[in-house]
Amino acid sequence: RVVTGRMATEELRALAKARGLSVTEYLTAVYFYALYVNAPKPLRKPIVVDIPVSLRGKYPSETLRNFSLFTNVGFLPAQNKRYSFEDVAQELRGKIKEGTTRDKLQRLLNQNTALANSKALHFVPFALKKPLMRIGFQLLGQKSFTCTLTNLGSVNLPPSMQPHVAQTELVISCMPKKHHICALVSDQTETSIIFTMDHDETAIETSFLQTLAAHGANLSVTSEVDRIKTKLAI
Repeated sequence: RVVTGRMATEELRALAKARGLSVTEYLTAVYFYALYVNAPKPLRKPIVVDIPVSLRGKYPSETLRNFSLFTNVGFLPAQNKRYSFEDVAQELRGKIKEGTTRDKLQRLLNQNTALANSKALHFVPFALKKPLMRIGFQLLGQKSFTCTLTNLGSVNLPPSMQPHVAQTELVISCMPKKHHICALVSDQTETSIIFTMDHDETAIETSFLQTLAAHGANLSVTSEVDRIKTKLAI
């Protein structure tokens, strides 16, 4: 299932700037708030949004493969408090920046390379190593976060291609134990917010897009799940 909301990129930047946030910080707060209002109460575990961080601008590399790490942003809402969007934004303010400093990323890189360079693992056959790593990620890696938000940023097409491209999209498949993914991609004029899910429920997407609409966003919504159009007041 895929639900897509589209809005003007400059309008999105203005909404974020008005709250003293970057676009990624702002949409992470909107996502967290949508997860929070739809979560069963009382919450016993933190809500954590997993955010990929590109390393290409931080480390010299010519690889064509995916070169990124992840930072987890979130907190455990207090049981005796009802959080507004502004409360959530304040709690998350600055956490993405804290999680993407050079020192923090270097520690994560060191941990990853230490595992890859382990002499003990050199003796494990690749045919066995690959499924073990996959199982480890499914059992342990996915427990560290609630959902993922990926911001690809702006896609700059050559001028000769622009008249032939109506819109850009980024659709990411769900994980075995994570049934909801949010991805963002912008072109010269428009930002697409794409939700991927492996179920029919659309409460989180509805809350996310309604929050943007309440902030003044002019949204267009398309969906394989037709009933979301009747739920959204935009």
